[in-house]
Parts: sequence; structure tokens; C-alpha cells
Amino acid sequence: MYVSDILKRENNNLDFIRLFTALIVVWYHAQKHFPDSYASLPTLHPKTIELGALAVCVFFFISGLLVTNSLLSKREVIPFVISRFGRIYPAYFVMLILCVFIMGPCLTSLSIKDYFTSSQTWTFFVKNSMLNFQANLPGVWEGLTSNIINGSIWTIPFEVTCYIIVLVGFVLYRKWKMSPWVIILPAMAFAFLPIEISQGILRYGHIFFGRPHFFCFIIGTIFAIYREKIKVDKTLVLALILLTVVFYHWVSVIEFLFPITVAITLLYCSTIKPIIGWRLPHDLSYGIYIFHDPILQIVCNQGVAHSWLIAFLITAALVIPIAYLSARFIEEPSIRFSKRLSKRKFNLTDNGVLIIVILVVGVIVAKLFY
Repeated sequence: MYVSDILKRENNNLDFIRLFTALIVVWYHAQKHFPDSYASLPTLHPKTIELGALAVCVFFFISGLLVTNSLLSKREVIPFVISRFGRIYPAYFVMLILCVFIMGPCLTSLSIKDYFTSSQTWTFFVKNSMLNFQANLPGVWEGLTSNIINGSIWTIPFEVTCYIIVLVGFVLYRKWKMSPWVIILPAMAFAFLPIEISQGILRYGHIFFGRPHFFCFIIGTIFAIYREKIKVDKTLVLALILLTVVFYHWVSVIEFLFPITVAITLLYCSTIKPIIGWRLPHDLSYGIYIFHDPILQIVCNQGVAHSWLIAFLITAALVIPIAYLSARFIEEPSIRFSKRLSKRKFNLTDNGVLIIVILVVGVIVAKLFY
């Protein structure tokens, strides 16, 4: 089956794959809270591959595939930006409000007045609102090894950066009628940025070589660009598995090859009839991903669970209903509103360069001055 066929809604169940990988992330984070148990568990690779990182790589591959396909289908910049904002930001912002205004006051060791007058509280809220990751709230789990409020959301600014990079390539492709390959040229340029520039603006070090997630996103982008030519079948999956076995002990290769093999294998699995039959009415994966870590932190840091398995089960039982509410009453209405807004005529619709400049300047200002 070609990628273009897989991308048809009736031919895949990518929502189930994303739900599965989101729960893997919860499992992994639960294990990390109990180092003794975690150390005794088998690893996927002796040096590089951890289960949580692998699951995030799958997320990024699917995101690169679907986001680039959406961009190529809409072929307009502003509707794409609106749709991405509506998909990512509303639930993310609600999560920040819950963390700062409900979770923080309930758990802080400070008085309510001191908590809300602390600059750290508002720095956390403002910077994370601007997708500039901040980890701690004042008085919340101070002195504990695991005191990050929501460690999972570091990937959200990273993913938005991926969107902008691909958007730059799309503008070049459309405005100057260049080859579709130009869509990934900005990604290649970012790959070789001096580390001082990359860290100063993006805060990621070498975005390409230091982050297999970005590599997976770009591979997903390539699959979307050549969706009419790339065939995903048993032959491709078996070939990738064989290559992974051959290069298993070549660390510099396997850290990129292994996640791609898993991602493409899961993409193929999403087309299998039994898995298609498990289609869910709502996509819970994003809600599980952004809401699970604060819940897990409470479960572990407040002494509710004393083993990683119990912590995982309690967290999953709590976060799945929350993810349902998020999908039903935040994400889906936001997506519908974004679609309606995208149908409006914008004078700047074709001026992608201006939109890109605004987005890039906004990211730089957020990173450097807030």
C-alpha cells in the first residue's frame, strides 16, 4: 500500500498507534520514578535506545507525516498555521492553567500569597505559555529529586519548531515552484548550524544529530512529500528489521535507524484490518501526553504509589478520563473552530514569507527575552 493510500482515513488507525505510544511514555516515566526497579528492567539497546524516547520518536514520525500531508493538501500558509494552533495550543494552555492555578496552590509549601506573588510562578506561566519550557513552581516538591511539574511538555516547543522549519521549506517550494525536495532543505540547514547559534535561538544543541526525534519528523515529512511513490508493505518492514539487526551494535547508526524501523513498522500495523477495527471515537493521545506527568508526579511524590507498576496503573486510570474530556470539550471544538476560520479569505494567504518572518521573530523574541 502506498503512503497516499495509508493516509486515507478509512485505511489506517493511527489514533490507536498514538494512543499506544502515549501509554508507553506514561509507562516509561513511571519506571523513571523508581530507579531501582527501572535499572533491573531490560533495555532495547545497551547504550542509546530508551522506551520513552522511542515512543516520542514514533510521535514525531507520525506528526511529520500528517502535518506535511496537511500542508501539501491545504497549500496555503495561514489555514495551516490556524489548524496547527487549534490542534496544539488550547489543550496545552488549559493544562498550564490547571498546573499554575490549581495544582501549584494545593501542593506548594508557601502560603497562597507568597506563591502568587513569587516571580517564579508567573515566569513559569508566561514562559511556558510562549512555548519556552520552564520546569518548576515555587515551593512545589522542593528538595525532591523529581520536582519538575510537567517534564513531557519540553517536546511541544520542539515540535512547533519542526512545523516552522517545514513551513519555511513549503513557502520556498510554492513561491518559486521548486522541487518538493526543497521542503526539507531548511531542516538540513538547521542540522549544520553552529551549536552556539542553535542553543542560543532553539535551545536544542545540534537539532538534527542531537535529537533523533527531529530526524524522525523529517523522515515523516519525506514520506508525505513522496506519498505517491513510497510503498509501505511487509518487504519494507522486513528489510528495515534486517538492517536494524545488522547495525544493532553500531551506536551512531542504530540511534536513528531503530526509531525509524519501529515507526514505519507501526505505520504498517495501522493498516492491518484487526487494528483498523479498534478505531476509537476520540483521539486521546495528546491529552494523555500533556496531562499525565503532573498526575504521575503527584502519585509518586505524595506517596500514593510505591512501585512503578502501581504508579503507572493509577496514572493511566486517572489520565484517560481527563484525556477524554480534553478531546471532547477542548481539542475537538478547537479543531472545528480552526477549520471554520481557515475557510475565510485572508488577504495574506499567499504571502507565506511574511507569515514565516512573523513566526520566526516571535520564536526568537520568546527564547531570548522572556
